[in-house]
Amino acid sequence: MEVPSLEAARAVLLDSLQDERATFVVAAGGAGVIAFATAEPTAASGVAEVRFVGVDPDHWGHGLGGAVMARLADELASAGFVSATLLVYADNVPARRLYERLGWSWDRQTPSPHPRTGKPEVRYHLRPEPPAVGRR
Repeated sequence: MEVPSLEAARAVLLDSLQDERATFVVAAGGAGVIAFATAEPTAASGVAEVRFVGVDPDHWGHGLGGAVMARLADELASAGFVSATLLVYADNVPARRLYERLGWSWDRQTPSPHPRTGKPEVRYHLRPEPPAVGRR
């Protein structure tokens, strides 16, 4: 599995940090941040776009990606978003399985090339469920 370089990830993360409307979910361990996800509002009302999901490769397979994505969905629902969207490389089978397991739906459209890498990406959608009262 190809892992984006820190340089490639940095631009997206810095862009998200500049947006005061962005939502971040971070999992930290003894060595610092080990998983995170970020989303921002889109031009469409009530729709958020997941901009980046990352898990330290040393921590793959421990459920952290699912945990930060589930928490991100809760945070988006609490913030009033009615849907969310994300793009993922078409060949990133582990991530696609995770998203589908978490209730994300592939839109079945023809993959489009990533603007930087040219690799085909597919789009997923989610309608976050509002968190249950008292759940956090």
